[in-house]
Amino acid sequence: MLRPIQEIQNFFEANAGREFLAVDEWPLDYRIMLNRIDKYHVVAKNRHITMGIERIINPLQNAVGIHRISNAELNNFAKGMNWASLTHNFVSCLLNEEEEIMKITSHSLCSDEIYKQIIFNKHKSEFVLYKKIKSREEAPGIPRYRFEVAATMHQVDWERGAPYVYRKNDFDDLIHSPYMFARKFSSSIDKEIIDKLYDYVTQNG
Repeated sequence: MLRPIQEIQNFFEANAGREFLAVDEWPLDYRIMLNRIDKYHVVAKNRHITMGIERIINPLQNAVGIHRISNAELNNFAKGMNWASLTHNFVSCLLNEEEEIMKITSHSLCSDEIYKQIIFNKHKSEFVLYKKIKSREEAPGIPRYRFEVAATMHQVDWERGAPYVYRKNDFDDLIHSPYMFARKFSSSIDKEIIDKLYDYVTQNG
């Protein structure tokens, strides 16, 4: 958190009924992201083993024309940051779509950045996004992650890392950020920034 609890509550009350969800229907890495759910994946505990298996089975699936998702799911396809702040109604919608979500996520790879977006698009007439992500034509040259940050109110820096891990020298920038939350933090890299932010939000709450 970058803001005191009361300030966060006031913000969400002022934006009641809106979904803080990044829904990018025009991702730059469309084919890579689609592959995460359209092909079968075997995920091992070791990342290198997973990637080795991927290099073998992906070409085979492409050669025989395997596609796991339906045309309806393809039409609703979008990607976005997995972090989100959702209304009770949309969470209820996700629960009601459990069977569909299990189909999308089963044997997938990192589908936590996709399934919520597909379900949102399936029911988009029922919900309102806090901010929509512009197409590449509407916003040429602007990194896609900046739209995701604004849509979710999560400060993330993909320019200095993958993502960048915030440190104590970033404290002033973080508390003056327009966003409510931030990632990424690591106590093994810099615990002081975590403690400083905790003290800030509790003392100003």
